Amino acid sequence: MQLYLFDIPTEISTERTHLRRLREGDGPAIHRLVQSNRHQLSNYFPTTVPATSDPQKAEEFVLERLAHWLLQEEYTLVVQPLGQERVCGMVRVFRIDWRVPAAEVGYFLDEGQSGQGWMTEILQAVADYAAEHLRMKRLTLRISPDNLASQRVAIKCGFEQEGILRSSFRQGDGRLIDALVFGRVFD
Repeated sequence: MQLYLFDIPTEISTERTHLRRLREGDGPAIHRLVQSNRHQLSNYFPTTVPATSDPQKAEEFVLERLAHWLLQEEYTLVVQPLGQERVCGMVRVFRIDWRVPAAEVGYFLDEGQSGQGWMTEILQAVADYAAEHLRMKRLTLRISPDNLASQRVAIKCGFEQEGILRSSFRQGDGRLIDALVFGRVFD
């Protein structure tokens, strides 16, 4: 256990968004978010979509993420437009290796918020949070070769493409695809 992590902030604010740790009762909001974006998420979040397929399952998903936070195994935050309660995205810091320390980041936004620069703002804030509060030395992203928007976000946030993991990700439709690996190292 990393004792300093018991006192880390559970909220992050950006210019246009508020990110906060999941909390009990968020299940219905997560269910609505994932289901309304199911067509864009089903291939790239193949475990999240079925895990949130109804409000009760989504609440179980939320409680599991909360347990992972407390056990310092993963940190999941929901995205809300500043001043609103509506959940419009989710960011996970996961696959943590405390020996380095390093982690992977995964994220998505509601389709209605795409293309407005929000994800760049959010990813930069999460990277800063991971470096400052989680004391990460390295973050990675795995991005589909056809997801040009996410690649642009990664580059804008200081991530560099490090390689390609061939046939390393099975999409929700069963196809095996490559993943581009982007990394960012902190001093």
